[in-house]
Amino acid sequence: MNKDINPITELAHLQASAKDANHQISSPWAPATNGVGSGGGRGMFNTQGGTAETGSGLGSHWDVKDISPSLETLLHVTDNVTKGVMDMGVLVSTMNQAGLSITEQKILLQHLGSSAILDGYNAAGNLGYRQGADVLERLARGETVTQGEWLQVMDKNNLDPKERLSHMLAFQVVQKAQRTEMFAQALMQLDTQEQSNPFERVKPMEEDVAYFKGKFPELTSSKVAILIGINTYPFPVPSLGTAINDISAIGDQLTTAGYQAIELKDAKYDDIVDMFQYLAKKVKPGQDVIIYFAGHGYLREETGIGYWIPSDVDVTSSEKWISTKHISEYLSKISASHIMVISDSCYSGSLTREYTYSTDGDTLSPEEMSKRRAVMALSSGGEEPVMDGGGDGHSVFARHLLSSLAKGNRLRTGFDLFHEVRSEVVKEAPQTPQYGAMISAGHQVGGDYLFTSQ
Repeated sequence: MNKDINPITELAHLQASAKDANHQISSPWAPATNGVGSGGGRGMFNTQGGTAETGSGLGSHWDVKDISPSLETLLHVTDNVTKGVMDMGVLVSTMNQAGLSITEQKILLQHLGSSAILDGYNAAGNLGYRQGADVLERLARGETVTQGEWLQVMDKNNLDPKERLSHMLAFQVVQKAQRTEMFAQALMQLDTQEQSNPFERVKPMEEDVAYFKGKFPELTSSKVAILIGINTYPFPVPSLGTAINDISAIGDQLTTAGYQAIELKDAKYDDIVDMFQYLAKKVKPGQDVIIYFAGHGYLREETGIGYWIPSDVDVTSSEKWISTKHISEYLSKISASHIMVISDSCYSGSLTREYTYSTDGDTLSPEEMSKRRAVMALSSGGEEPVMDGGGDGHSVFARHLLSSLAKGNRLRTGFDLFHEVRSEVVKEAPQTPQYGAMISAGHQVGGDYLFTSQ
């Protein structure tokens, strides 16, 4: 930012001018059309508009209603930034003093882009922020850097909770740009080649029986939990720090609630596909199934389709990316009475888009709900990166999910669980868990997943 500009003074001046003229300040940017998606953290890879390098342009994802006069003003001010002299500490303070929401801060930081954010931390007057620049530079080079590591550096600056969230958002923008560049060839392939549903591939009957018999255990409980956690990815995809720890702890908690927990650690593409096919062959009506995924993911905003990224992914190919659309379609072949898919990956909110669940209006009794097929999706965030780490050895989402599950074997709905977890997650991380139903998987309106005592 030009050193002669005080952003707080400029903000107040421009807001007063706009008020006197009885109009809002016109936006200094035009929507970009060349973005390819969204990417980041325990999660998704893509851009929001403009180039991966600069992030300029905001794309059509952000609606006009997201733009307040304060955000318009800061967009105007930051458009006059001289590269290399913006102080990110000052900008973060300004955003919060101006009352920008998390959504508005995302817009502003994505508008700035990865390079300007890096320069802003390097130019910060605060030594602690300049040390943070070293972490971001490693991230931009493609090294494995977790948000937990970033927070260890930033927390030395005695940040208040709002500023802490803002610095986390800055980390995510840099992360997104790096991942977009890393997966550029795979993204291009998605544009040119139509994906077939991997779950529909057919094996000879005799091969099916022999293969599945040795690979997965017999299902012996009326309640089954499939827990997929991936820490290790091939270079240059950054590995994750807590996914396997998360599924092990959640598996233990669900076991105490009467579930048969089956863990797939560092699952490959074939492992995930085979497990879904196994469930379709073995699960019967009257059984309940939870499928939990913790790993990298991706969202293409043009289509609204999300992807799970298995451990044997190739950055040059999208062949092994598993789309949430295909997951939803194939769940219709799993005969369970109640299914819940829980996805702890960035931009995993795409799973909940078909039907947003609400308790508004008349709600059914638990007995009535139990008679309706329910296929629900609980995501650790919406259309944003989510934290891998930051939860005492777990992701923030997993830690609060564990805390909620540990409150005893009592009758409650999936929506109740979601509400408890969301209310805690949003206090600590710039991510908002989502909950919805998958109509294409055979969900019956009015139903919900039921957690019952043993």
